[in-house]
Amino acid sequence: MKCGFPNDLPIIQINEAEIREVIAELIYNAVDAMPQGGTLTISADVEEGMLVVRFTDTGVGMDEATTNRVFEPYFTTKGVDGTGLGLANVHSIAERNAG
Repeated sequence: MKCGFPNDLPIIQINEAEIREVIAELIYNAVDAMPQGGTLTISADVEEGMLVVRFTDTGVGMDEATTNRVFEPYFTTKGVDGTGLGLANVHSIAERNAG
């Protein structure tokens, strides 16, 4: 694992439990999208005075229909293994924190 975040990232105010939930959920989804293995890259930068954190993986991706519904509560592609709440919660937390 490599870690190389810039030293000049701005300080943000967000509930610690919420940011932990966001990070964990995005990691879980990336891992699920790479059943044969792959690479997850997490990067951070400052754009227009805002902290931007990107999660990029080499997983299977999503078709357009899935992309259009991914933040809907209870929508899941994981069958009985998913609740459909993970990315909906991520979206809600991001909106509450001006993300």
